[in-house]
Amino acid sequence: MEGHIELSYFGQPILTEKLGDYIIDYWDYLFRAIKSFIKKGSGGMYLPDSPVPIDIKEQGPKWVLMTIGEGGEYGKWLLPREELIRALLDGATIFYKGLSDAFSDSISQKYRFRERYEYLLNFKNQYLGE
Repeated sequence: MEGHIELSYFGQPILTEKLGDYIIDYWDYLFRAIKSFIKKGSGGMYLPDSPVPIDIKEQGPKWVLMTIGEGGEYGKWLLPREELIRALLDGATIFYKGLSDAFSDSISQKYRFRERYEYLLNFKNQYLGE
């Protein structure tokens, strides 16, 4: 399933259709990068089917440097940590909830959409204290 993630900050596009790929893997890889960032202060990934890296690194207690592409080929953004993590976790949770609701139980079980949604929801609630 092809798709893309849209992320912008104050009207500045960060993730766009230009960076589309296999959307299920995209969200999985991005979630792993977020978990690594939360644990170690940095996380990264490559788009599932292309050599485009996405890196997030802590820049002090409240900021994150998000770099897309080798050396920032697609851009570098200094973003508020909590706002970025919340937006990405919300997006991933909504994505997997939508897949779980959209497909039959047999398809959803085969690809574990419901399981992924529940795991993300639990992780988000623990991290954000909701």
